[in-house]
Amino acid sequence: MSLAHGRPTDAGRRTGDKLLPWSQVEQIIPYTRQHVARLEKAGQFPQRVQCGAARVAWWESEIMHWAQGLPRGPLHLKRQSETV
Repeated sequence: MSLAHGRPTDAGRRTGDKLLPWSQVEQIIPYTRQHVARLEKAGQFPQRVQCGAARVAWWESEIMHWAQGLPRGPLHLKRQSETV
């Protein structure tokens, strides 16, 4: 991983892939930040990228790929209604 414009990049990523902060990730996935941390630790969720001393983000392509495998059931609908 290298830094480009002060942000971490990965040479193997597609052009246009971007880092998403938690505020954007939580709009895509139906889980709390604490549950995501547990999934990450278990190797069942994309790993976060440390962007600064107190800032993390996730690669958009990894989040979208992971989210495609989620069932579209009551949890997904509940999460959407909570953000309204």
